[in-house]
Amino acid sequence: MEPKGKFRVGSVFALLVLCLGLMICGAAQGAEEAGTLSQFAVRFEATYGELAELADSKLPLRIDGRETYSQGPLSGNVRYVVTRKGRPVVRRMGDRVAMDVPLYFSVTFSSGVGIPVSANADGELVATVISRPRLTPDWRVATDPEVRIAWRKPPAVNMMGFRVSFQPVADRVLNDWVAQRKGRLDVILNEKLNLRRRADELWRALSKPVPIGEGDILWLVARPERFWASPLQVTSKGILMSAGLDARMRVVGGAFPGRPSVAPLPNLSSGAGDGTFRVILPATIHYAFVNSLIAKNWTPRDIRMPDGGVARLERFGMTGRQDRFVLGAQLIGTDSKGSPFDSVVNFVGRPSYDVATRTVAIEDLQVESDGALAFLNDSVAPALRDVLRFPIGDQLDQLSQGLQGALSGLSYGGARLDFRPTSFGVIGVSADSQGMHAKVQAQGTVTVSLK
Repeated sequence: MEPKGKFRVGSVFALLVLCLGLMICGAAQGAEEAGTLSQFAVRFEATYGELAELADSKLPLRIDGRETYSQGPLSGNVRYVVTRKGRPVVRRMGDRVAMDVPLYFSVTFSSGVGIPVSANADGELVATVISRPRLTPDWRVATDPEVRIAWRKPPAVNMMGFRVSFQPVADRVLNDWVAQRKGRLDVILNEKLNLRRRADELWRALSKPVPIGEGDILWLVARPERFWASPLQVTSKGILMSAGLDARMRVVGGAFPGRPSVAPLPNLSSGAGDGTFRVILPATIHYAFVNSLIAKNWTPRDIRMPDGGVARLERFGMTGRQDRFVLGAQLIGTDSKGSPFDSVVNFVGRPSYDVATRTVAIEDLQVESDGALAFLNDSVAPALRDVLRFPIGDQLDQLSQGLQGALSGLSYGGARLDFRPTSFGVIGVSADSQGMHAKVQAQGTVTVSLK
């Protein structure tokens, strides 16, 4: 009573499974059409060394000017020059960022009242800019800086028998200069980061289908919905921020699916994240495609009937019923008396996924009959279950590598992405009236470096 021949649908049906657990032969219908809501989270990092380089390229090397001066019997004018004496140093100060700028201050005093008097003095100081950066909804960074001045050598000179200090002049000059230019710090930083432009480019770029793997067979399609960002964190190495993009994502197969319309970039909303990339990719096996494969690859076999007759299962076709699929076939043969018969046999089952073996299989495949055809549960159903098992571990690894290759190395406005997967696998399979569905979850970390 063992069936003869081979059920060869597996080799071709595996095309359905190769690249996504169950290979996609079209987008799912209804809610699946838009894709599953997933989180694309990244970490922006800037080391103190990078911030120091930015400051070094933007801060002026020299400031000069004139001031009136009066102290005791002395009054006149001073000409001053403030020059940077070295590179800025950016460091952590509690939960804030501090930037130390070493300065050299030189002054020339002259008096035209009474006896002409002139003198030169110099000094050294460190100006420290202290800030706790924050992001605003309009994609800008606000620093709210505070400036502190620490003198290493105050500018002073001995004149007419007493010591004359020019530190008050220097303090006033530096404080006035910084007060007038505090806003420039934010301007400089935002010109460098240009978060809105970068976000808009990323927003639009992610809306363009990305090919996965070779041959452009599969496409990763995203529809972004929201950008969010956490407060900037000050760490021992620099400042970092977690940002996320909520998007509907799916994978489709075949020709280029076309670029969807892109909504305008929304304002940045508050959020929190751990820098983890999580995306759920829905895949659908439509029954029409399965039926065409079975029709091409089914090899009829003789089946011994309990009454001594002989029959064959032919013309398989798969449909859906609620949460199950129905694999129907015609049982054609002759009974023990040689009389012909032709009846329909339905095998009912559910798709399942074994995480340990990374195999798609058929669960509870049984003949939908309690009568004379029930013997097929022992003679045919086990063979069908064995054939309809598809180890997809290697294919999942290939897709993971393809996804990593698609997302890593992408550059948007000077921001470079790097994706490192930590897990990738099928998290569920199901069936309905449209077909069999699989959901594949990709998880990992995405970092963005600004150049």
